Amino acid sequence: MSTAKEVDREKVAKEWKARGFSCDLWVDPPGQVWEDYVHSTDELLMLMEGKLIVICDLSASALVDQAVNVLL
Repeated sequence: MSTAKEVDREKVAKEWKARGFSCDLWVDPPGQVWEDYVHSTDELLMLMEGKLIVICDLSASALVDQAVNVLL
């Protein structure tokens, strides 16, 4: 039984735009690694389902099965 909530993408896009961010859907395949990938701007992301490991300044945080905003 899944407890995931439906995400209102239009609402999220509107809120992110108000904060100066764009809002696009990006799906990586399981096991995708973005090693040494650097952005020239800040990014805001939302995990919609699955698992995500974010490594910043040599510390890791696991974000599991919940919609979480992470400012990188």
